[in-house]
Amino acid sequence: LGTPGWAWAYVEPVFRRLPLRIEPQISPNPISLAFLDALQDEGIPLERRLSGPRGKECGLFRTTMHQGRRWSASRAYLQGNMPPGLTLRLDTLVRRVVVEEGRATGVEVVTEGEVSTLQARGAVILAGGAINSPQLLLLSGIGPGEELREMGIPVRSDVPGVGRNLQDHLSVGISWKATRKVTLDGADTFLNLLRWLLFRRGPLTSPVAEAAAFLPDDGSPDPRPMLELILGPVWFANHGFDRRPGSHYTMGAVLLHPESRGRITLASPDPLAAPHIDPACLTAACDAERLLAGLRRIRHIGAHKSFAPWRGNEVFPGPGATTDEDLLNHLRAHAQSLYHPVGSCRMGPASDPMAVVDPELRVR
Repeated sequence: LGTPGWAWAYVEPVFRRLPLRIEPQISPNPISLAFLDALQDEGIPLERRLSGPRGKECGLFRTTMHQGRRWSASRAYLQGNMPPGLTLRLDTLVRRVVVEEGRATGVEVVTEGEVSTLQARGAVILAGGAINSPQLLLLSGIGPGEELREMGIPVRSDVPGVGRNLQDHLSVGISWKATRKVTLDGADTFLNLLRWLLFRRGPLTSPVAEAAAFLPDDGSPDPRPMLELILGPVWFANHGFDRRPGSHYTMGAVLLHPESRGRITLASPDPLAAPHIDPACLTAACDAERLLAGLRRIRHIGAHKSFAPWRGNEVFPGPGATTDEDLLNHLRAHAQSLYHPVGSCRMGPASDPMAVVDPELRVR
């Protein structure tokens, strides 16, 4: 992360101690395997333990599952494994962090309309994610001073970086009609449910995005993958809410290191009001260029002979989208988040004016 103590070599031992279940896929779809065959013919090495940071590679995703069933945070930490001293307060909203003499001493919460303050005996750990963490800091008077004053919030600490530097993995896909009913479209049948209940196998064990390739920029001395290509044996558009009759498969290009930067700001000093989220996607021209190259690469891979047993017509955006402008229009209209927002409470040294926390995770 560019900050001392946060390289993978330091954090890996901590991850190894977590109660994680990361296992290979049980029933990968044949179209996902065809995708990997095509990638290997393109000179992309197959890795059994796909990780990404090594550079150019492809493989099946490993899954957070155990014996064919999703291994959720609830199963890992709560169901029969509740850590001692942990108390869960349900239906409780944190309104703000209480700050006294420059130190967080507790949190103000509301439960069933009743406001109370929970005092901290040691420290307050704010883990609201890339959206709610900056929102709570702003509600607590920690953030850009001028913006806080405009909201009528007393300034506890003028930290200009709160809510800035928002980044996300942006994805855009191309879909084909499948000529055989082997995809996840319509996989929720009684027979597949029975197969899962009895044997913990079949399409209901799929993570949907089953296979991927990680690719550095062509000709770049930087070995880091800048683009990810993923395959899901299903029609996927508009975050999965759009449905289309028939069987399909989708390949997506994912921007791994966006240059665009968004921001989180308050819409209101009311803690119940959702914050303004401006992802500022594609405001950096190089982001659109990389995704455009990804769409071209997807089309090339999609024409490979390994897809012949299943490949029907391209249906999204369709064979009529041939020029760069056509594909850019598709990209601007249909690119979507891959749900990995980060960066809005940036870590950095004291010399970084936009850093929100130091390497010890203490808010400035």
